[in-house]
Amino acid sequence: MAFVLGIPFFAKSVPWRYEVKLADYVGDLPDMQVCNAPEGKAAFKKIIDRLYPVMDGDKDLPISVEIVKGKDVNAFASLGGKIYVFEGLIKQAESGEELAGVLAHEIEHVRHRHIIQGVFIRLLTVEAVNLALGRTGGMDPKLFSMLLNMRFGREQEEEADVEGLNRLQKAKIDVSGFRKFFERIENQTSLPAILSDHPSPENRAELTKKYDGSPIVPILREGEWMKIRKICSH
Repeated sequence: MAFVLGIPFFAKSVPWRYEVKLADYVGDLPDMQVCNAPEGKAAFKKIIDRLYPVMDGDKDLPISVEIVKGKDVNAFASLGGKIYVFEGLIKQAESGEELAGVLAHEIEHVRHRHIIQGVFIRLLTVEAVNLALGRTGGMDPKLFSMLLNMRFGREQEEEADVEGLNRLQKAKIDVSGFRKFFERIENQTSLPAILSDHPSPENRAELTKKYDGSPIVPILREGEWMKIRKICSH
C-alpha cells in the first residue's frame, strides 16, 4: 500500500525529458484529424500565447495544443505536454475567454505532472502493462482510450482549477469565461464528457469570485473568434 501511495510523488519526480520520450513512444492519436484552417490557426495561437508561458517554470515544460475534429465536448492533456481540444468544445464555447479557461485548466494538469502520475498508476494493472509492452508502433487504441478517459482525483482537479485561474489572472484574461462555459454546458440535456470528472459549476463559480476585479485585456479582435469556430471547416 505504501508503494502505491508513493507512486504520484515518484511520477512527479520523473524528468520531463523521459515523459516526452514516453509520449513519442506511444505515438500520435489514431484516426484524429487536426484542424488547420490558416486564419483560425493564427487566432487560436493568440489564445495560447496569452496563456503560455506566463508562470515560473513554464518553459521547462513545453506544450503543444491542437484542435481536432470530433463532436465530443471535451479537451484533454496527454503525455509530454500535448493538449487536444475537440471541435465539439469549440462549438460550445462562445468566446476566446471561455476557451482560454478550459485550456488554462488543461495546462495546469501538464504543469503539475498529473498525466504521468495517472499513467504510472494505471501501469500497475496487468492489462495496462500488456498494452504498453505489446505494441508494435502507433498508439494502441486501448492505450489512447486510457489517456482520453483518464480520471483525475479531486485534489488534482481542484489544483488544476485554482492554478488555472491564477494563470488566467496573471495573463489578464477575464476569468468569468471559465465560469460561464461550465455553467452553460451543465444545463444541457446530456452531460458533456468534460464534466464527467470535474468539479461542479457551483464550486467553480464560488472559486472565481476571488478573482473578480482583476485587470483584464481582451484576447481577440472582433471577428477572430468566428475564425476559430470555423477552423475545422476546411
